[in-house]
Amino acid sequence: MPETEQDAQTEMPRSPSKLSSITEKPPVSDQKPVAPGRARAVLEVVRILPEVEPAGNGPCSQAPCKAEVRIMQVLGYGSGFNKSLGQGQQMLAYFPMTVQPGKGRPGVTAGKKIKAELKNSLNEKAPLVIHSYALSE
Repeated sequence: MPETEQDAQTEMPRSPSKLSSITEKPPVSDQKPVAPGRARAVLEVVRILPEVEPAGNGPCSQAPCKAEVRIMQVLGYGSGFNKSLGQGQQMLAYFPMTVQPGKGRPGVTAGKKIKAELKNSLNEKAPLVIHSYALSE
């Protein structure tokens, strides 16, 4: 005997639509957008350069501010960031507030990994400027 359209619909197992089966919102990345002229990366500190700046009385005249770093992972670029960063690349980095701990900042030593916000430097040969950072596992 021929099946009617209505009979076929009642025999089919009912499955909820994809939209109604989603009860949770998809996870949202906790990453903020990268600011213009900046990049975000995970860096490994290879070594701290011991020299201090001879002139002035700023923090870099009292403690080291430069380190050699290796790029472990590039997390993002802001518009206008003009330096190409590659995984495994080693370069100089400048910490304007020194590599010493202070004012809520953790200290940086060789072997540490940091998640850093890097600023564009005007000169291609100048070290990357570390705008902000946090220790990374």
